[in-house]
Amino acid sequence: MAMSESELIDSIERLDEIANTLQEMRQRLIQELEEIEKR
Repeated sequence: MAMSESELIDSIERLDEIANTLQEMRQRLIQELEEIEKR
C-alpha cells in the first residue's frame, strides 16, 4: 500500500512523539531504580 508524502510525514511525526514518550518513561524508570538502590 503506497502512502502519500503527507501520510509519511504524519507517520514519522507520530513515531517521533512515541520515541520521545518512551525516552521519558525510560528516564523515569532509571531514576526510580536508582532511588530503590540507594535504600
